Amino acid sequence: MPEADLPYLTLTELSRRLRARELSPVDVTRRLLERIERLDAQLHSYVTVLPASALAQAAEAEAELARGDVRGPLHGVPVGIKDLCATKGMRTTCGTVVFSDWVPDYDATVVERLLGAGAVILGKLKLTEGAFSTHHPEVTPPVNPWNPERWTGVSSSGSGVATAAGLCYGSLGTDTGGSIRYPSACNGVVGIKPTYGRVSRYGVLPLAASLDHVGPITRSVADAAAILQVIAGFDPRDPTSRREPVPDYTATLDFGVRGVRIGIDEGYCTEDVAPEVSRVVLACADVLRGLGAETREIRLPPIGELLEGWTPFTAVEAALAHRETFPAQAEQYGPAFRALIETGLRVTGTEYANIQSARELFRGR
Repeated sequence: MPEADLPYLTLTELSRRLRARELSPVDVTRRLLERIERLDAQLHSYVTVLPASALAQAAEAEAELARGDVRGPLHGVPVGIKDLCATKGMRTTCGTVVFSDWVPDYDATVVERLLGAGAVILGKLKLTEGAFSTHHPEVTPPVNPWNPERWTGVSSSGSGVATAAGLCYGSLGTDTGGSIRYPSACNGVVGIKPTYGRVSRYGVLPLAASLDHVGPITRSVADAAAILQVIAGFDPRDPTSRREPVPDYTATLDFGVRGVRIGIDEGYCTEDVAPEVSRVVLACADVLRGLGAETREIRLPPIGELLEGWTPFTAVEAALAHRETFPAQAEQYGPAFRALIETGLRVTGTEYANIQSARELFRGR
């Protein structure tokens, strides 16, 4: 296969070719590692590349596939992991200087599940400090592969860049206030913020524990479904994870949208929204109607109070997550994340309760 084509195969197409033994997991992994070495000096999407362990995982997958022992659609597929997911024996920096030398002695549940599915972990991907808004001043931010002047999104910026640039076939991101969706939009890839609790957060450093989600970033919807299928499901180590059975996401991909009911708040889609974004969203609604979906006008409750409360609420939960290192090592934090934690330490119990109350009222409405 031409070098230019291989990195841009979809995950599902690569999986098919690996199972048919048209491609070798070892060869694919080696070629992606070479591509990372060649391109990532300009794109800066990886914090840590793991060639030795990746090639060992690829060799194991190749031997299993040769015996007909197929673990599933991720078997032998090279992926990247956002670097706030704990990886046993591998540095996990969380985008910080404080954790720059942290080497966990356990894997996050999502990492365990990827490895159990036979995925090949190429390395750990960059994120903004603590998964908040900006990169630590000592970290070189990832670069948008389509236009270096364009935003890469936060905080899963490395995941979005690496996936878009063909430096992995899919990746994990996390989302507290847009951090799967922003980098997916900015880099032209697919991201899913799953329902809260659908994917275990065990071993994933929180930004705001009650708002955090872990999900896939890929180059196609089918690829996202394949990864979500593997990482979703109840985990007794995460008491907030959902006990509902995980549906077969890939089985329904060809069902279409005929008869699906979609609510559209046109005011929400147009008020204080860039006109070109509004046009695209409403054009998507037209496409869905043309494919047989039923759309209904709805009106969301006012969202302004929630938007105002997001930062102080997140700040309180971030301060809780970093209580062992802040303020003891405050000087090692970058200015934006330090300011967030300091905000959290100033929020009163009454203020926090009011924000939580507004959140519950909005959900109920």
